[in-house]
Amino acid sequence: MKLAHPMLNHPIEWENVYINTFVIENPFMYRNFLREIIEQEQGLHGAFVLSHGLDILDISKNIEIVSDVLKIDTGSNKKIITGIIKELTNIAINEKQSQTYELYRKINEFIADTIFTLDNELVFDDINDISQIFKIYNVRPEEENLTLAKKILLHMDLCEKYIGKKLFVFFNLHSYFTQAELESLFKNFIYRKYNVFIVERYDHKSVQFEQKRIIDIDLCEI
Repeated sequence: MKLAHPMLNHPIEWENVYINTFVIENPFMYRNFLREIIEQEQGLHGAFVLSHGLDILDISKNIEIVSDVLKIDTGSNKKIITGIIKELTNIAINEKQSQTYELYRKINEFIADTIFTLDNELVFDDINDISQIFKIYNVRPEEENLTLAKKILLHMDLCEKYIGKKLFVFFNLHSYFTQAELESLFKNFIYRKYNVFIVERYDHKSVQFEQKRIIDIDLCEI
C-alpha cells in the first residue's frame, strides 16, 4: 500500500514490518497536511492518493483518522454497531434458530398477556426481528475497563472487521505514551498486520519498528 502527495518527495509505503512516522516541523505545512487528509477522509477532493498495487483506493472508505486517542469511542460508531448487530443477527437466525423463535414467542405472549389487563383495547406488532432486540439492549463493545492502548487496538480491530478500513492515521501518538508503551503498541500493530501512519508536529526519540521521515522548518525533507 502507498500514500502519495505533492508535499512528499516519494510515496510512503507499508510492508507490515515497520511503522511509518512523518514529522512536520513547519506549522503551515503541518496544519495544511492534516486539514487536507481529514477533508479527503470525509469525502472531499484533495491531492492525497492511496493505492494498493495498481488499484487506486477511495480514501474516504479506506482510511481511519484518529486525531485524539483520548476521544476514541468505538461504542458510538454507528457503522461498527451496525456490523456487530448484523453479525449477531445472522448467528441468532442461522445457529440459534430454535432459541430465537422461542424468544419471539415468549415476548409476544408476555406483551399480549400484559396489555389485556387494561380496560382499553390495545394491539401490538409481533416481535419477529432479533436485530431490534439487540438494539433495544444497546449491544456495544466493552471499553470502560480497557487501557488506552487496548482501546486503540479494539477500535482498529473493529474498524477493519466491520468497516473495512485499511490504513490508520494517528496524530501526535508519541505524546500519549512512554517509549516502552509505544514499542509494545507498535509490536501489536505489526503482529496484526495493520498499516499505520503517524503524523507528528515535533520529533521524538525513535522507537523500535519505527521508520521516520522529517520535514523541517525550512520544508526540507530529512
